[in-house]
Amino acid sequence: MRRSKRTTVGAAVFASAALLVGVLSGCDSVSGTAESTAPDLSGLDVGAFGGEPITEPHDGTESYGRIVESVRMAEGVLNPYDIDPAFAFGHPSLLPTPGDTTGILAEVARPVLTARGMISGYTVGGADRVDASFQPIIGQSKSLRITVVRLPDETAARTAAMEIEAADFAVSLDNIGVPIPKYGKALSHWRPQLPTLGVTVAHGPYVVTLFVTHPTTDLPAMTAIATATLDAELPRLDRFVPTPADKLAALPFDTDGMLRRALPSQPGHWPYPSITALDRGTIAGYGGVHGASGVVYGASGADQWTREVSAEGAKPDHPVVDRMAVVDDRWLLRLQDPVRARKYFDTRAAEFAQADEALPAVQAVPDATCFRSRDNRMQFFYCQVLDGRYLANVYAPDEKTVRQMAAAQYALLVKTR
Repeated sequence: MRRSKRTTVGAAVFASAALLVGVLSGCDSVSGTAESTAPDLSGLDVGAFGGEPITEPHDGTESYGRIVESVRMAEGVLNPYDIDPAFAFGHPSLLPTPGDTTGILAEVARPVLTARGMISGYTVGGADRVDASFQPIIGQSKSLRITVVRLPDETAARTAAMEIEAADFAVSLDNIGVPIPKYGKALSHWRPQLPTLGVTVAHGPYVVTLFVTHPTTDLPAMTAIATATLDAELPRLDRFVPTPADKLAALPFDTDGMLRRALPSQPGHWPYPSITALDRGTIAGYGGVHGASGVVYGASGADQWTREVSAEGAKPDHPVVDRMAVVDDRWLLRLQDPVRARKYFDTRAAEFAQADEALPAVQAVPDATCFRSRDNRMQFFYCQVLDGRYLANVYAPDEKTVRQMAAAQYALLVKTR
């Protein structure tokens, strides 16, 4: 959901990157407002997509709970953009298991986290420039990745932090320890010939890791970024209230009815939480990217996906988008109010109308605009649908299907007002 910079990257991470770079960066709107009386939905062509709300199930498991808790952890993780607005290209990922950390953390961290009982985790990165795979360019990019993993207690976190640092340090004889100003307990190292810095800090039941890159081997600049990040991240993490480990299976799937309003993969089937590996790279820092489905981000998590589009007039703790549901490669946003939703919608309309081919309006849907992507890699169609403070995106490989999906999504929003 970040068009100028962050939209493009967010698109790449939601699912099949090549397709979604266009989809999430190619959705826009038509003027209108939420209706005060229930509109007539009889003229909608919803095809096989239904348009009826689904009742949230209550059959959670610990595996589902770890994913939901990882989403919750986004509320305790800083947006790199708040450290430096240059960190505009970036993507979050959920880390519900030790295996999911590979590529984000060094491969040597996986057995440590397994042995120490990792519960959940979350990561978000930002860079001033990226390559075609949306990864920082070592020696050219300034970037920051913040990763937080939760362990059973403070002792497990301290032990895990020391073991991760020791194992990572031992990978190369060129590694040299680096002190981080103000944080004597921080474990950090770099290779003088490489413009990167790794930092590991145990904080309560959490292990916080930072991966910093810079265009040059400017160690003071990288340690300054690390210090500023810890200054902001650790107090934020202290405000996060984790779910007790024995209560993970009881975590609800939905938040504020967001998934109930979102178009499901199959009519009548609840979108259970899941993650999919989109990048199986094992190089620490920016490999191991995951897409998530059947999840609802809170205000901070949504902000990390949408900040650049919606940041005007918004404070870091009070983003314009306060909820974001993801189902497959579709998203549903809830903005603070209909006025902000309309502005968000119209801003995207003005931008994306220049990028792709506009299609005729969807019958009986007052606020939906559809497009045919001009992306040469593959042909696809997408629409945005607005109702009150809710804004949704759908996409399909053909025009008829995407129109039916837009109609079904509109029906869902109306029926869940």
